[in-house]
Amino acid sequence: MTDTNGIIKKELIAREELLLNKGIRNDREQINRIVEENCIEIDEHGRKAYSSKAGLEKLDGVFYISDTASEMIMLSEDTALLLYEAVKTKNNSRTKANCSSIWKSTNGEWKVIFHQRTNLRE
Repeated sequence: MTDTNGIIKKELIAREELLLNKGIRNDREQINRIVEENCIEIDEHGRKAYSSKAGLEKLDGVFYISDTASEMIMLSEDTALLLYEAVKTKNNSRTKANCSSIWKSTNGEWKVIFHQRTNLRE
């Protein structure tokens, strides 16, 4: 991975972590800075939501990105696919999920345009 790609990957992971924060996720102004208006989100149950219509899905539990399981693939000069493992903690239990997000840079600003989370069976 080139130095530039490493910098982009760190930025996108930081933005993903913001999206996993309940306080930020419920703040429409902050979300508008990182989520494209017509972003599609598919949750672990296969439900599809559009950010411009229904807002972002409410998170149930606390999520964080696993430090060891993330990868970025540049799809084009201004579009990146971020793959990572998220861990959800709730009521003293942990659930892991594979997540994928497509990010697009417009005028140097990265915004998510697609996100999907799939629970892993353990």
